[in-house]
Amino acid sequence: MSDGQNQPVNPARERSPHIDQLMKRFVEDRTSLEAEELDQLIEALRAQPALAVEVRSQLILDDLLAQKLAVDRRNFLAQVGQRIGDFENEVQIYTQVSGAVSKVELNESKRRNPGWMVAALGVAAACAALVAVLVQSFLPLLPRQVAEVRNLSGNALVGSRSLHGGDKISTGSMMEVPAGSTLLIEYRDKTTAQFGSASQVTKFELVAERKSRAKQVHLLQGEVLANVAPQRDLGPMVFETPQAKAIVIGTQFRLIVSPETTRLDVTEGKVSFVRTTGDQQASVAANESAVADNQGLVLRELQWPDAPQQLLFSLWGVNNVPLVRNPANKTEELITKLEVRGPAQFVEGVNVYNLNGGSLYSWEAGDDLVENIRQHKAFTIEAIIMPDSNRANDARIFGLGDQSNQASFRMLQRKNEFVFELWTSPNEPPVELKLGKVKADHATHIAVSYDGSTLTGYVQGVEKSRISGLKPGLDWSPGALSIGADANGRRAWRGTVCDLAISDHALDTFAIARSHGQYEALFARRDTGLSWDNLMSDDLEPARYAGKGNWQIVDDSSWQNETVEDSWLGLGPDGLKNYDLLVDLHWVEGDGPLKLTLPVEDRCSIAVLPKSGAEQKTTLQDMGGGPMPGNVSVNEQTLPSNRTARLEVQVRQQKDNASLAVSVDGQPWVSWSGSPSELRDVASDAVPTLKKPTLITAGNVVRIDALKVRDLSRTTASAIGQ
Repeated sequence: MSDGQNQPVNPARERSPHIDQLMKRFVEDRTSLEAEELDQLIEALRAQPALAVEVRSQLILDDLLAQKLAVDRRNFLAQVGQRIGDFENEVQIYTQVSGAVSKVELNESKRRNPGWMVAALGVAAACAALVAVLVQSFLPLLPRQVAEVRNLSGNALVGSRSLHGGDKISTGSMMEVPAGSTLLIEYRDKTTAQFGSASQVTKFELVAERKSRAKQVHLLQGEVLANVAPQRDLGPMVFETPQAKAIVIGTQFRLIVSPETTRLDVTEGKVSFVRTTGDQQASVAANESAVADNQGLVLRELQWPDAPQQLLFSLWGVNNVPLVRNPANKTEELITKLEVRGPAQFVEGVNVYNLNGGSLYSWEAGDDLVENIRQHKAFTIEAIIMPDSNRANDARIFGLGDQSNQASFRMLQRKNEFVFELWTSPNEPPVELKLGKVKADHATHIAVSYDGSTLTGYVQGVEKSRISGLKPGLDWSPGALSIGADANGRRAWRGTVCDLAISDHALDTFAIARSHGQYEALFARRDTGLSWDNLMSDDLEPARYAGKGNWQIVDDSSWQNETVEDSWLGLGPDGLKNYDLLVDLHWVEGDGPLKLTLPVEDRCSIAVLPKSGAEQKTTLQDMGGGPMPGNVSVNEQTLPSNRTARLEVQVRQQKDNASLAVSVDGQPWVSWSGSPSELRDVASDAVPTLKKPTLITAGNVVRIDALKVRDLSRTTASAIGQ
């Protein structure tokens, strides 16, 4: 016939292997397809109704087989829920392809029974639409994999099963993180949420909004620190607790849920905070905190420490100058200046001290602290520190009246462990509190509280040790407050001091945990930007950074090269732009200068560093050996040959301008600023790549004791040197 009604139809016309694969994956796992793949499958089923029939047959067969093989029928409700979820997905597909299918069947029915068949199809279509609405509105959603475990410290459970790194997290499963453990998960859009509290179990469930599938979290108790990517497509992400809802478009914040209250601390952006009962709500901005309970909702400024009226000492006071309480006037705060001894650098913009063998001290602050603490007979010390290494030997992190073998108190790094010592009387030996292992190159919150008889130590908000039954009283003599060394500048500690606060009473375990979390909410991103990548941490193996195999491990902690020409060591990862470099170097033998090649965009500079007593001069060259174009400053200095020297490099790039600075033991040696495009692009066989700093020994023997790089481009929060 001319209209083609009787021509055969091939149900597999234009069927591609790709569509076959999508059909197979959908049948095996209804949630396995991405949104784009699901759209492709729907279009194929709409174009070819025979394929939709085939998919339906496979789903039915799959369901019958599962019922046949099922052994454990005790979890009947779970199986019913699974089948309801399958049916929900089937209804969604059938609804979308119903137009295509109905046209084919309608034409055929008109030819045979044009009256009652059309009416029957209309009723069936209406029923299908009604069923789809009911399923969408009332029946439970099928669990969907929405996130992945990125990091796990301690333990975490989903049901009775323990989670591990890389595990997929699905909606609809209740999860628990014990007190002291942390679980970091990541969604597909890079939204991250870290669950865990130092003081209580964290219980939560991941949920998807019924219609839009927007991300939701039901947090029953505990804490979460979230960094939410912009939610542009599905709608805002909602964190729901028993007392409130936090509605998030994209920001960073922290939620703490107890049986009576929900607290929201916002680090950046804004979060809509709505109380569950009543109509109270607030827009909580960066550095603000809100608390919701059965009484109402309160908004206030977020700060650390949380109770400034109880402070005896704060490292960051007015205009970043330390404050100490006046012992004679309990409400007056006195500005106190810390004296700098040796290479101790204040870092603008992020308010930290980098201690590279130097220290800070104040006699007046120490005398006032001794008098204040003796009056109250109690104290709490909180410090946030970042050790350079785990090989220090009784190095002084901070102390009061710390001279020789006597002190009021002091915090030590004893190799790879934190130790706090307290003297209650000069005639008694100190009480020693061990706080656990040092984690080099990472910010650590340390707290010590003393209530007159019990001394308790905490790390990252978790209690580590406790000594009870101590003799009451603090028989202290006046003495200096020192940071990074003892009061005389000896026993130097290397690292970064982010904060130090001393209060006039002993905080309890919950208050310490809350303080640690509050500090993280305010400064976690900053501290991440401050952390170093230790290139010697990988079992001290130099092979991955060394050329020609000329470097070997010595003293179980250092690298040393052989006496060969052009022995080089790559000092950092590829793709560096804004970065810091730290090298602890001991010159063993040889008279030639060391050459340090430093990438600036896709070009390099060469810092020539001579040895003490050598004839060479300190210079800064381009790769061709010529002078650097731009502004160059060079100080005529030489490296020591009988001790370890610390080399520090800073490279900064912004648009068409760049700067470079090299210092040794805290003293500036060479610096440059200019346009990277003006640097000569010259290849060198001695340097394998221009993308990483490289140390060329040129026939000298040197030992490397520390090797670290800090990539400032990895976090926008870091303002070091800006």
